[in-house]
Amino acid sequence: MRILNGSQMRRVEERVIQEQGITSLDLMESAGRCAFESIKGAFKAIEKAVVLCGRGSNGGDGWIVGRLLREYGIDVEGVSFVRRNDLRGDTRAAFDRAASSGVHVTEIVNEDEWERWLQGQVSLKLQEEIISDGRTSKRIVVDALVGTGLNRPLTGLFAVVVRDINDNELFDNVPVVAIDIPSGFDSDSICQPGPTVEAKLTVTFGAPKYPCVMGPALSKVGKLVVANIGLTVPAELAPPPRVWLVDRERALNLASIMDNRRDGGLPQDVHKGSFGHVMIVAGSSGKTGAAQLAGLGALRSGAGLVTVAAPDSCLGEVAHVPEFMTHGLPHYQGMASGGGLKELLAVNHDVIAVGPGLGTGQGPRLLVERLIEGVANVPLVLDADGLNVLADDIDIGPLTGRGGAPIVMTPHPREFSRLTKMSVSEIQVDRVAAARDFAVEYSVFIVLKGAQTIVAGPDGAVFVNTTGNPGMATGGSGDVLTGVVAGVFARNVREGSGLSGSDRYYGVEPESVSEILQYSVYLHGLAGDLAAVDIGPTGLIASDIAAYLGRASTDLNPRDSIE
Repeated sequence: MRILNGSQMRRVEERVIQEQGITSLDLMESAGRCAFESIKGAFKAIEKAVVLCGRGSNGGDGWIVGRLLREYGIDVEGVSFVRRNDLRGDTRAAFDRAASSGVHVTEIVNEDEWERWLQGQVSLKLQEEIISDGRTSKRIVVDALVGTGLNRPLTGLFAVVVRDINDNELFDNVPVVAIDIPSGFDSDSICQPGPTVEAKLTVTFGAPKYPCVMGPALSKVGKLVVANIGLTVPAELAPPPRVWLVDRERALNLASIMDNRRDGGLPQDVHKGSFGHVMIVAGSSGKTGAAQLAGLGALRSGAGLVTVAAPDSCLGEVAHVPEFMTHGLPHYQGMASGGGLKELLAVNHDVIAVGPGLGTGQGPRLLVERLIEGVANVPLVLDADGLNVLADDIDIGPLTGRGGAPIVMTPHPREFSRLTKMSVSEIQVDRVAAARDFAVEYSVFIVLKGAQTIVAGPDGAVFVNTTGNPGMATGGSGDVLTGVVAGVFARNVREGSGLSGSDRYYGVEPESVSEILQYSVYLHGLAGDLAAVDIGPTGLIASDIAAYLGRASTDLNPRDSIE
């Protein structure tokens, strides 16, 4: 599903109006009706609705919702924050129809009028409680103050109104429904610029908007409904940026094309070589757990074979997991010395993942540089210390224009800060742009970890993941993800597969690599979500995520289950 900002959405609407021969009022009516239907489905036995409407088209949507609620038999109090005679166009038409339907309208244009209205409503509520022996009518508030056109913090009257919606006793335990976007958010940014409405339900139209799917607004959107108002939003219609949401529908589609595009589930005549061989270069003295977790991630995501290459001095600890093989690397003071590359590459493998627990000394740095420069025929996944050792000079090695198989980098924000020389706060303000710009500049794929993990490719396309939970903020979770990415690569990008080119991995399309990464991060997050349901987020640890990968895979592709 494409994510659009406010200006992109307006371009789409303008083109649809032009090409389909419908009016802007038709679109507004469709939007209002979709919001009304969503409200009916979400809240049962509503008796009263307070609809707060601003000047623009968002207010027009609100008046249509109010009219439909009134026609449905609900008592509707409509508050217009502009005088009737100052309303124009479609919003005025929607207002007039709402007023004619029986919606009670109050005009409020300053803070004094708002305060008097609030006091009056509180008095009515108290009277209702007295008459009905403490019972009050079931009510909702509809937020149609400001839509996607806001580009600055709310001030003055609207700031006061939003504060009262969130905190005033009149609205205690009263669910708020936001139309298109909670008022106060800028649809072109994930930042929270000022006071914002806290909604229980947000009904957005045509496509999700940035604040509805990432950033601070996530805690204020409530349940998100993306309503189909008759707009078709093909990717080529909206201008850049090109950003998509990896939701369950997309993940199910990705699952159906993974594993060599095989049909009918797991074939019966497969063997371990059918699902690829992962080489994980990881671990150092005191950090062998990272290597083990990455290996488990690869195994649990379906790799046929996994070899963990670690310093000779650490092999005894790494070999604690019996299912993967080990390969010893020359070492110095508990870390890889940088030698042994020829012997390492002599081990047959389909993908190499480098970095978890590797250490940041001269030896690990030398090893990573040699791998980047010397391995061009298999995908290379760089994580953790595999990234940290490059932070001083990201331009070492032929990253840009490397050609051959893809390089994938999987940083968390602090690691990405070291690579980009941006502060963590600068990155978090616009994670999409930060990941996209780096991926394009260096011709790599970026998996920027965190809430709503970002996948960005050198073609400029960006994908936002929707799985995962706060319980996954635990040591080793990223190491498991490194293994998952490598394991899914091994199953899907190897000689003779549908994703590889004629020269093994040369010519792999960016879209195919991106599909693998989207699926990997969704699968990893889903495993964490399933684990959190059974274990609880507080006690969740990284090995739990690895343990639930099989269930997550079966959830996305039931054909893989054994009857």
